[in-house]
Amino acid sequence: MDIKAVLQQQYGLSESAVALLETYVGLVEAAPLNLTAWRGHELWTRGVWDSLEILPVLGTTSGQGLDIGSGAGFPGLVLAVVRPDWAWTLLEARGRRAAFLEGTIRALGVSHVAVVAARAEEWIREVPDQRERFDVVTLRAVGGARMSLELGLPFVKVGGKLVLVKSFEGRQEVEAERAWMEELGGHLVEWRGGPLRDERGRPDQIGVVAKVQRTPLAYPRRAAKLGR
Repeated sequence: MDIKAVLQQQYGLSESAVALLETYVGLVEAAPLNLTAWRGHELWTRGVWDSLEILPVLGTTSGQGLDIGSGAGFPGLVLAVVRPDWAWTLLEARGRRAAFLEGTIRALGVSHVAVVAARAEEWIREVPDQRERFDVVTLRAVGGARMSLELGLPFVKVGGKLVLVKSFEGRQEVEAERAWMEELGGHLVEWRGGPLRDERGRPDQIGVVAKVQRTPLAYPRRAAKLGR
C-alpha cells in the first residue's frame, strides 16, 4: 500500500502538501534527538494519518489553532501543512523539541506557523491575551483527561473546539470527567474513531469538546495542582 497515495486521495491533498509532508517526515526521522519511537511507515500511519483525521473539525473556513505539547509536530504541524489558511501556534515546553520545530518550519517555508517554548499554564499568565483566543486547540498524549481539559479549554474561544487525541481507554476517562469539563466551560459533542488500532483491534479516539461558556480565570492552575 502506498500510504501517501491513500492519504492524498482520502483527504484531497495537493501535490505540494504531500511533498511538504514527505520532507517533514524525513526531518523527524533524521532528527538527532529522540522525538518519537516511530520510524518509516509508522510515521505516516501513527503520525500523519492520525493527525489528518482532525481535518473535519477545522471546517471550511480559516482560523487560528493551538497545538499544546506539540513534540515532533503531530498533529499541529501536519494540519498547518495541509491547511495553510489556518494560523497555527505550536506550544512546546522542551527546548530541544521547540528548536527542532522552529528549524523544521524554516525548512518547510511555512510562515503561518509559530513556535512558543513554554508551559501552557505559564504562558497563559505571561501573555494573557492568549486566553480564549483560538478556534481549535489540540492535545495529544498530554497527561490524563483532567489535565488535558484544564490545560486546553482556557485557550479556546467560546464557540471554538478542543480536540483530544486519546486511546480507546482514554475515551472512558474523558467521559468520566463531564462535570469537570462543564466547570471549565466545555461540552463533549463528538467522538471520532481514528485510523489506528491497539493490540486488541480497538480504534484510537478523537474527542471534540465545544467551548460553550468562558473558563473561570482561576484555570489553568499552577503545575503542582493541574488536573487534581
